Amino acid sequence: MVGVFFSTSAFADVSLDWLRTVNGHQETGASIARDTFNNTYTLGSGAGILYLVKRDVFGNKLWEVSHASSNPSYGQIAVKVFSDPQGNPIVVAFQYSGLEEGPNNVALVILKYSKDGVFIYEQDIPGSYTYFNNSSNRTKVTAQMDETGNVYIATAGLIAGNAFDGFNVIKLSPSGSILWQRTEEFTNNSNFFFVNNLRVQGNRVGLTGSTLYWLANATSWVLDTAGNAKWTAITPGIGGVDIVFDNLNKAYVLTELFNAIANNSGNDYTLYKYSAAGVQKYVKSYDFGGYEIPVKMERSQAGNLVVTGNGNKSAQGIFYSDWVTAQFKPGGNLMWMTRYDATVNNDEIPRDLTIDTSNNIFITGTGGPYPGGSNLGALQMVTVKYKKNGVQQWVALQDTIATDGVDVLLATNGSIFVLGAAQSTEIHYLDNTGSAPCSVPVNVTATSITEASATISWTPVQNAYLYHVQYKTSTSSQWNTFSTGQTSFSISDLFAGTTYDFRVEAICNSGPTGYSSTQQFTTLGTGYCTSMGLDVSKEWIDEVFLQEISNSTGKNGGYGDFTSLTANLKQGATYSITLSADMSGGTYTQGWQVWIDYNDDGDFDEANERVIKFSSSTLGWSIKSFTVPSTATLGTTRMRVSMKNGTYATPCETFARGEVEDYSINILAPRLSTESDVIKAGDLNLYPNPATSDATLNLNNWKGAVTVEVYDAIGNRILFNKAGEINEMKIAVNDWKAGMYFIRVSDLFGNIRSLKFIKQ
Repeated sequence: MVGVFFSTSAFADVSLDWLRTVNGHQETGASIARDTFNNTYTLGSGAGILYLVKRDVFGNKLWEVSHASSNPSYGQIAVKVFSDPQGNPIVVAFQYSGLEEGPNNVALVILKYSKDGVFIYEQDIPGSYTYFNNSSNRTKVTAQMDETGNVYIATAGLIAGNAFDGFNVIKLSPSGSILWQRTEEFTNNSNFFFVNNLRVQGNRVGLTGSTLYWLANATSWVLDTAGNAKWTAITPGIGGVDIVFDNLNKAYVLTELFNAIANNSGNDYTLYKYSAAGVQKYVKSYDFGGYEIPVKMERSQAGNLVVTGNGNKSAQGIFYSDWVTAQFKPGGNLMWMTRYDATVNNDEIPRDLTIDTSNNIFITGTGGPYPGGSNLGALQMVTVKYKKNGVQQWVALQDTIATDGVDVLLATNGSIFVLGAAQSTEIHYLDNTGSAPCSVPVNVTATSITEASATISWTPVQNAYLYHVQYKTSTSSQWNTFSTGQTSFSISDLFAGTTYDFRVEAICNSGPTGYSSTQQFTTLGTGYCTSMGLDVSKEWIDEVFLQEISNSTGKNGGYGDFTSLTANLKQGATYSITLSADMSGGTYTQGWQVWIDYNDDGDFDEANERVIKFSSSTLGWSIKSFTVPSTATLGTTRMRVSMKNGTYATPCETFARGEVEDYSINILAPRLSTESDVIKAGDLNLYPNPATSDATLNLNNWKGAVTVEVYDAIGNRILFNKAGEINEMKIAVNDWKAGMYFIRVSDLFGNIRSLKFIKQ
């Protein structure tokens, strides 16, 4: 169904307001921004396309736009999104040529849209911005907007038309005009340049990075906002990581040093301080008992420096990384240091931090504990709040596919937006710092019930500024949750003749009240027939993968209602569905069938609505393909997956052994493109198969950028590669364990194909 399900359990002083992910495509989140009304813009990219989504403070999607390169063989990677003083989003990205060994940056891309999503301009700045393709330092672009809407962009390399390469910074006006561009070659005769970060504070612009390959150095360059160079510095360090300025234009540069200043136990956080004229005032390293790698630095309202990064305890023989956060006085004295180490035997790495006006610190990244138990290969997306004295106030954990928080942003009301990498997962947290009394909503009722909609209403709660409404089909265990500031909420895209549970909770500044008692309503019309297996002791549906649906189901008593999970399918497009059985006490032949109610009439009777039929006695994945009719009714409908022992079931049958699961499908209009050809099964091949060392993936007739993913037999993704228009790709399997693997290839036009291969 439309919406996202999640648990609303509170984490001490924080509670989850809502969680949203993208629909209809694969995407990696890069950046989040907000306007003065706390509407958010989330920026991500996938398969070479940029995606920008605007949501209101309640998580409702207002609009989404995408942007592809005019050159079909080029892709784009998202960098940063800003909201200008008028609330218009400005996007910074870079364009790459899609070479096999890594994306080569051939242009900087700046896009501006109106607050209503109308395209305003595109500014491309061509050049050659990538060096040393065999290193991890391929391309880094960083950007910042000032208070008037000017955008500053920094990267290393050669701007087209320049006589030499180096550190580059470009200033653009709010209208997209280039006000000035500057390049610093430095004097160390280096042919390697890498910019880690750009900062604009007051009338100063600072860049920091390195100008020496491998062990590198900490190189900094400071200009004023008019483009006049002020000073440069090249000092010992493993790359300049970050730079900030105080109110007197004194600069602080963050790096790490390895036994360069003192006889420490490994890499240490290191701070350089410079006068406004660039005179070095001090260099100080801080040893916290192991190897510390800094990630981000911010200056608090009190003028102190807060640094976060990851570090181990090698002196104690512990080599797993923790979050290591420290605060320093402007003079370099350490005020406090704290570790976040919720899972002892696993790495935890922060990605971003921000500080509020009360000097509270918010950090997001990857951490533990893993909610499923002892599986050390999977962690959670974590956000932590520290008080100004370093005391941890709360930890918010989300067990989602977005295991890496990449951006944290404060709203004007003190709430927190966090962006996750996978599928641009956006989370809105409520920081419950008040003490106002709050009561559970009463008189919760459902009215205006139709075949596809209903309205939930309740009595206003004193002191409440927000409400959460939850609903689900009565046979489902997973709630759909929505946030609203009103005392009524209309639900749409419901199924006819279906009973739904619903409940409401209030939110005050002291936190959520908990939900009202669960009530029910039944939509008008005739519902879908029932189907189930009576015995799942010997076989059951184990996994269902289709687009956004990635469901490891386990036993569900013969029937599983997963209609809260939705896959987006386009008219006329071909898709692969992955089905998996688990069995106990032996292997048994199963009759698999999948139906989709394409005309949304409440049954699966039409001939084209049975999309999959096959028998199998195999444990593990079976991958099958189907094509959505171009006449399929747009909107939400139902998919039924049936697995019956020995033979095939009808869509409305109760049978002895096996299981049935229901899901939701959202039918979308096709992309209007002359290149949206259907990819046939023969257009994807791998040889040799079985493989022992290197294998070649053939991509015949695929047009535009593709995404290649490889999964092992239990569903762990072990390879993810985005490429431009290519005919083949080399895959090195030398270090993989022997066994079965699955390759999944998708493109811009909704084509998805999968195949199996064996590693010997």
